Amino acid sequence: EKRVLLLVLVGGAMLAFVLGDFLTNTDRKEQFVAEIEGEKISALDFQNKIETANFVYEVQTGKNISGEDAERVRNSVWETTKKEIILGKEFEEIGISVSDEELKEMVVGQYPHQYVVSQPMFRNQETGQFDRNLVVNFINSLNAEGVEDPAQLENINKAKSYWSYIENAIKQQKLEEKYFMLIGKAMNATSL
Repeated sequence: EKRVLLLVLVGGAMLAFVLGDFLTNTDRKEQFVAEIEGEKISALDFQNKIETANFVYEVQTGKNISGEDAERVRNSVWETTKKEIILGKEFEEIGISVSDEELKEMVVGQYPHQYVVSQPMFRNQETGQFDRNLVVNFINSLNAEGVEDPAQLENINKAKSYWSYIENAIKQQKLEEKYFMLIGKAMNATSL
């Protein structure tokens, strides 16, 4: 009887300690790695971007990332993040965007974006040539509806992350292309 009471007291004290720590941790400020143009970059978001880029690297190269390659990927993520924030504000200010239809055309249209074409997983294994049907099948496979197997769901989530990375890269490149074309036209118009 005393043992049970002692266990309840010790267990209650431990629970109070854990809950107290949990409640005080939720009040702590989120950590940021930097602030660019007034926009704070969350350490967690930045780490997630690095992990996604590492995964994409491993898929594209077929080898595990390590050492100098990991550092290069990290630096690339940092440079891309800075560029997306700085240019993103410009794009928004002057109304440059990439529509869903434009993105679809760059992915599975008549002339897909070179980044999509260069992905090894979208090449026919027999001919080595880009196969648009492999892209379409891949996109269709991202639907997790009705999937209950945890391993399969994890694979689908990784594939979604991979695809999101590719879409973001080609969308960002298209935005930059439009932006610099607009600047070029403005400079040509004023130089007359």
